[in-house]
Amino acid sequence: MNIIVVGGSLAGLFVGLSLKRLGHYVHILERNSLPLFQGNGAGIFAGEETRLFMKKFDRSERDLTISPTFLHYLDVYGNEIHRENTDHQATSWDLLYHILRANFDGIKNAYCQLPDDTGEKVAYDYDANVTNMEVDDDSVTIFYEQKNEKKSIKGDILIAADGASSRIRTLIDLTIERNYVGYVVWRGTVPESDISESLTSTFIDGVTFFHASGIQFACYTIPGQNGALDQGLRLINWVWYCNYADPSEILTDCHGRKHHWTVPRGKVAHKVWEDLKQYANSNLPPQFIELVNATQVPFVQAVSDVLATQACYYNGRVVLVGDALAGFRPHTASATSQAAFHGLQLWDKMQSWSDWLKNRSSYEEIVMKFARQGVEHGQKLGHASQFEDYEVGGKIKMGYMTTNEDRSVSEGSE
Repeated sequence: MNIIVVGGSLAGLFVGLSLKRLGHYVHILERNSLPLFQGNGAGIFAGEETRLFMKKFDRSERDLTISPTFLHYLDVYGNEIHRENTDHQATSWDLLYHILRANFDGIKNAYCQLPDDTGEKVAYDYDANVTNMEVDDDSVTIFYEQKNEKKSIKGDILIAADGASSRIRTLIDLTIERNYVGYVVWRGTVPESDISESLTSTFIDGVTFFHASGIQFACYTIPGQNGALDQGLRLINWVWYCNYADPSEILTDCHGRKHHWTVPRGKVAHKVWEDLKQYANSNLPPQFIELVNATQVPFVQAVSDVLATQACYYNGRVVLVGDALAGFRPHTASATSQAAFHGLQLWDKMQSWSDWLKNRSSYEEIVMKFARQGVEHGQKLGHASQFEDYEVGGKIKMGYMTTNEDRSVSEGSE
């Protein structure tokens, strides 16, 4: 089939790669004005679905995770107050993205060796801004603008992987809203080589948390430049959740531009960042104070909820995946897992149009259950973290979403 994927970030690449391996022609339209995403700088956890997807589809044979052995909590004075074992595996957004691009369209990069198969049967167009779509009984047409030129493309199926503020989802149903939930997440990284020796024993090989009223802070080690995994070359990745009833000042960048959801790296207003560092000096453990003050290029995102009412529209001609279907709060550490899960499920159920018609209802049921559980889990974690007295070591655990649903796909050969 000819499959159009709107959105060329992780979700679009997960589904694009799995559908490419089925023999479909996959055309990704990405609105980013550059041919490659540059320096996202975020750490992510590689959950079970992500690891299974990479084992099944990645032909670069590149190690991509760091495995912390423990999870612990500090008090405001920097003393350890709780420790437990963990099975989390951490990686970086940059490394995962470049491995997927190498596999999808053969892009050469310093992160991994080029797989044997390159970019045949695929296309990846950047600076492509979708304006509209038309769906009929046997095809989907997407209209978009690229470098001030109006274009269109027709396919058998449209996959919407264009994020929590999905343009495709908005074209389908204006009533599905993305809602701010009362707090933001600050993010940053610091090279291992830049932290003091006294911090090494605190951060290395672990996931470190701190909780206080209206605050959750966490950090862990992720791959460094070009995906380096050796100690001393990696990064300490941190996330800091802070409550703001009105985030408009936080989301106004250094040029005075107001952003809806994210102020990217290099654009945070100087006064906003200086005020946050001052707040850190009075409210965080000393280890995290040092980490925040050593951060050169932070960024900030408003935390939100969004959940579509269904995954498939127009008799299966249009499919929402990743954050376009359901935006999980970052506490769950499961947004990447959801996108990988969608790639695995489509590989299993979209071999042909006839197979898709037969499997669509079961796909809908499985992915919507996962989506609802992820959103509800994130809401529970967020409420406990930001608006209640969080019980360290209690029943509510920060991290991977847990469910009794059997979400696995056969690990057999393709």
